[in-house]
Amino acid sequence: MKWLIGFAIGLSCILIVLGSGRYQATAMADNLPENLVAGDGVDIAQGKKTFETRCADCHGLLGRGDGPASLDLDPRPTDLSSPTLAEKTDAALFQQITEGKRPMPSYKNKLSEEKRWQLVKYVRTLGANGKSKVALNSQNRKERALDNQE
Repeated sequence: MKWLIGFAIGLSCILIVLGSGRYQATAMADNLPENLVAGDGVDIAQGKKTFETRCADCHGLLGRGDGPASLDLDPRPTDLSSPTLAEKTDAALFQQITEGKRPMPSYKNKLSEEKRWQLVKYVRTLGANGKSKVALNSQNRKERALDNQE
């Protein structure tokens, strides 16, 4: 009987952790399709336009989390040019934009799915090596797909 109570408590703890925002966004992102926009100059330009009107006030024009509205936010906006962000999948970035995370609002009902994917493509260009980040992310997806086939 004690093992059953221990099992129930352990399972409850796991469910609480998995239900927290940190893990939930990743788990939800795993169920999303790959970025369906081409990522060509037109999509990136559209993503930039959306970024400048919807995101730059907090993230800054260069995406470093230093926009004029960032000073009053806690936590501060993410530095979108960071190497850590480059390691995230397109689906994880899309999910973050879609659902938001305090203090960032959800854009699920504010931007179309296409515009959110275009934002992902634009965000990939914000690092010092933006083009290589896009290629690296694409290569990571291909490697994961091969791993899943084995």
